[in-house]
Amino acid sequence: TGQMFTLLAAENKEDEGSFYTVCKAVYEQNYVFYADNALSYRFTGEKADVLTEGEDRLCYLPADTACIRLDSFSGDAAEQFSKILQVFSSRGKNRLILDLRNNGGGQMNILCDIAAYLCKDAKNGKFPVSVARYKKDRNEAYYANRNRYGEYFSDNSEIYILANENTASASEALMGAMLDYGTIEYSDIFLAELGGVAKSYGKGIMQTTYGNILTGEAVKLTTATVHWPVSDVCIQGKGVLPADNAVAVPAAGYADFADTMLRTVVANYLA
Repeated sequence: TGQMFTLLAAENKEDEGSFYTVCKAVYEQNYVFYADNALSYRFTGEKADVLTEGEDRLCYLPADTACIRLDSFSGDAAEQFSKILQVFSSRGKNRLILDLRNNGGGQMNILCDIAAYLCKDAKNGKFPVSVARYKKDRNEAYYANRNRYGEYFSDNSEIYILANENTASASEALMGAMLDYGTIEYSDIFLAELGGVAKSYGKGIMQTTYGNILTGEAVKLTTATVHWPVSDVCIQGKGVLPADNAVAVPAAGYADFADTMLRTVVANYLA
C-alpha cells in the first residue's frame, strides 16, 4: 500500500495565484498476478493482502502451465509471491511462465527473498543471489536465507521467462541467478522483439543515495557493479540477448494488452 496526493479543485483569486485543495488517500499496490487456463488471482483489500479470484484467466495455456507476473521487487512483493506459489502448487501445475516484462527492479532484500524459490541447484542453506563489487576490491554478496525451490517445484518442473527492454536491474539479477543455479537455460528466456530489437535493459550497476540531514538534499552516485553469483557476469550496457541463445519473439508493444507475445510463446514453444 502507499499514499497519493490528488489535486481536487482549483480556485483563482485575483492577484493571489491559484489555490488547490489537496486530498491524501491510500491506494493498494498489487505486485504479483497469477493466471492459468481456468482461474486467475490478484491481491485486493486496503493492504493488498487478500488473495482474490479474478476474471483474467488465460484459456490458451496448457493444463499443466501457469503464468505469474511480477511487476516489481518492492513493497510486499515477496509475501505476495509466496502466496501465489501456494496457488500454483495447489492447482497441480508443473510449468511456470514468469513474466518480468516492464519490471524495472527494486530492492535487493526482496530480490533475495523471491530468488529463494527459484534457484534449483543452489545449496540447501544460505546462498548468494547477487554480488556487488565496489572500488578497492571490496565485494558485498546478497544472500537468500535458504533454497525453497523444492517446496513448489520438482526435478521435472519447467520455468520460462518473459522479458523485454524494460526488464532491468533486479529482474536481470534474478534471471542471472536462475541461470547460474541451473533453473533455466538461455533458451528458456523469451525476449520481446520490438522494432527489430530484442534484449533486456542491461543494468548491472548499483546506486547509493547520500543525504544531507541538515538541508534535506541528497545525491545518488553509482557505487558498484552488480554480478551474477556463480558466473560473475555483469550485464551493464549489454543485457540478455538473442546472441546468448535467448529467443526473440515478436511483440505488439511494451503494453501488449492482447498479449500476442505470450500467445506466440505458448503456441510455438510450450504446446
